[in-house]
Amino acid sequence: LKLVNESRYAIFSAKREAVEHETQRLAQLRFSRVGALGEAAARELNVPITRDLSALDLLKRPELSYAQIVAVPSIVPTKLSFTGTVMVNGVPTQFPVTLVGVTV
Repeated sequence: LKLVNESRYAIFSAKREAVEHETQRLAQLRFSRVGALGEAAARELNVPITRDLSALDLLKRPELSYAQIVAVPSIVPTKLSFTGTVMVNGVPTQFPVTLVGVTV
């Protein structure tokens, strides 16, 4: 059907992969109510950490946003943007991918 051209689909795919990667990273980033990371998150986000949880669990809270969570110094993503390369009509084409809504 080709409703979307190759370059737009490549950008969409790269963004989807970046979101999936960041979701996995947040799921693996664990907080403990007695650990330094949990204490920093509770202090910076002004929310109680009453049990062990992940950064993804924090993101599920309606009062918190992704931008607020990654603003905590120990949670900042290592890579906010990158350049992807795809083949468009047989020509390698680079395009930027940025995680939007992040202020660090």
